[in-house]
Amino acid sequence: MNILDRESGQYKRLHYMIDPYTDLAEERIRSIHKDHLGYIWIASENEGLFKYDPSTGNYQRYTFSTENPNSLNSNNLLWITEDHRGYIWIGSNRGVNAFHPDSMNIRSWVHNPRDTGSISSNQVWIIYEDRKNNLWFGTNNGLNKYEPETDNFISYLSDPDDPYSISANAIFGIYEDRKGNFWIGTMGGGLNHFDPLRETFMHLDEQNGLPNNVVYITLEDKNGNLWLTTNWGLSKFNPSTGEFVNYDINDGLQGNEFNGGAWFHADDGEMFFGGMDGFNSFIPEEIVLNERPPRIVITSFKKLNEPVKREFCSGDTIQLNYDDNFFSIEFSALDYSNPAKNKYAFILDNYDEEWNYRDANRRIAEYTRVSSGKYVFRVKGSNNDGIWNETGTSLHIIILPPWWDTLIFRVLFGALIFAMLWSFIYWRIRMIKRKHEVEKKVLAIEKELFDVQQKALQLQMNPHFIFNSLNAIQSFVIGNNTDKAIHYLSKFSQLMRLILANSRESSIPVKDELKAIIHYMDIERLRFDNKFEYKVEVDKNIDEEFMEIPPMIIQPFVENAIIHGLVHSSDPGHIRLELQLHKNFIFCIIEDNGVGRTKAQEIREASGIKRRSRGMLITQERLEILNKQNKEKFSVKVIDLHNDDGKAVGTRVEINILYLED
Repeated sequence: MNILDRESGQYKRLHYMIDPYTDLAEERIRSIHKDHLGYIWIASENEGLFKYDPSTGNYQRYTFSTENPNSLNSNNLLWITEDHRGYIWIGSNRGVNAFHPDSMNIRSWVHNPRDTGSISSNQVWIIYEDRKNNLWFGTNNGLNKYEPETDNFISYLSDPDDPYSISANAIFGIYEDRKGNFWIGTMGGGLNHFDPLRETFMHLDEQNGLPNNVVYITLEDKNGNLWLTTNWGLSKFNPSTGEFVNYDINDGLQGNEFNGGAWFHADDGEMFFGGMDGFNSFIPEEIVLNERPPRIVITSFKKLNEPVKREFCSGDTIQLNYDDNFFSIEFSALDYSNPAKNKYAFILDNYDEEWNYRDANRRIAEYTRVSSGKYVFRVKGSNNDGIWNETGTSLHIIILPPWWDTLIFRVLFGALIFAMLWSFIYWRIRMIKRKHEVEKKVLAIEKELFDVQQKALQLQMNPHFIFNSLNAIQSFVIGNNTDKAIHYLSKFSQLMRLILANSRESSIPVKDELKAIIHYMDIERLRFDNKFEYKVEVDKNIDEEFMEIPPMIIQPFVENAIIHGLVHSSDPGHIRLELQLHKNFIFCIIEDNGVGRTKAQEIREASGIKRRSRGMLITQERLEILNKQNKEKFSVKVIDLHNDDGKAVGTRVEINILYLED
């Protein structure tokens, strides 16, 4: 152990052999206290308690003994102090010891899990007597207050659900300032301000400015400032403003880590604090605060990691292209008292939501993928004692938009979109109108086709044909030719049913059309007493079941061949009906050996009949309407047949009929 002579500034080493196995100079001392009689009490880590008499230089030792119930409860001692009555209180790793030096009757208190009035932990780090002579115990599991009237302890423990409970249970420091405020240092919970009347705790930690949340002891200087030792330097706290000023090894401390119990407050105000690498002593009033805020400057601007070669003053403007939006800004506080402790804060308006804080090791702000626009970069800083230059410095940053994001482009692009939209709407309206017109034309064509089909139906049900057929049947009946009348009537009724059925459809199978034509030719043969023969030839490639053609196209030409060609001929008549397959068309040939068109016209004129065949005219109209509905055209060609002498020997009709497949 060493004793400091404050007048000479020299240290005197006390080195006494207590027994052959104990050397006090080498033993770890946990706590030292000088009582009101001038004796020095020394609490050691493993060798118990020592009483030193400075006047004689003699030691007296007190230890734990299993044979002596009046001995200490442990040799591992953590704290020693004297109360106002002269009792010595000792904290150990097994509870609390107390005795009066006159009697040396030692009493112990230990933790009893079944007794809520016992001390809350056997590990007692500090014992403190306040101005009202109350004894407080800082343990490894809570703060305790001793009530001598009941010989019980009141425990204050950390409760995560109670924000006004103590912040941590390991208590290293207890101190009452001149205003009666209690300050509790904890392990990991920072500093606690304790109100004994309300029994509430207010927490102060690293977020409030503490350098570290392990707080060992608190001492008050003459100006009311509190000095705290931590695991990361020394801190001065102003209770009035709530501000911390922190000191570390760069300010001359022996080291950043201090020890619990290693402190002393001299009567003249000088403070002593011990740590891992020695101790520091100072008079708090002589430590002058650096109150001059530092000047803040921007030292470098980089875009895409390339420095911009220019100097920047506060309020300057820099302009960047849209693809230069990766940039960094370096800054500095021009205070060199202890530049390693300077602090910084920066924000990019319209980008950052809050200030970003940095220490002296990171004097740089980095930004990536910043959108085009106008921004203001602001940076402020503090000196080594935490005095901030709130004005700081600023830099205006303009990031130009890409050409496709400019106002001109937007206007032009908007106009283009509007023009395209207007064009599309205009085109759509025209298409709708055109479609409507086409639909109207289709409806008109369908109406015309319907009208023509009705005319064709009327044609095929020509009153003259019906009247002549009925007369023929009547003549058969009158002539008692019943079989022939029945046969004729059967053919006639079948033909009427076919005509009515076919007229309802826009297209019918080739088989049904041929069936109607054959019935018609059979009836006409009966009516004209077998004056002609007919022959029907169908190409084998024509599928009569599934190939469909418009109804009532071929019949008028067959009728015309019989009525105007064969009937007026004196020779036996013959009609050849042939169907051939030509790509998408059925090529129909109707050939007769009648008198020909010229002779037939002469006969009509001689009889006073000058009109053309209504069947031919209506069929021609139907073909024209069908040609409007189809890309590939129907066609009709009429050819007059002559012999080698130039005499008319009949007529040939060629029809191209577009077919559909069912």
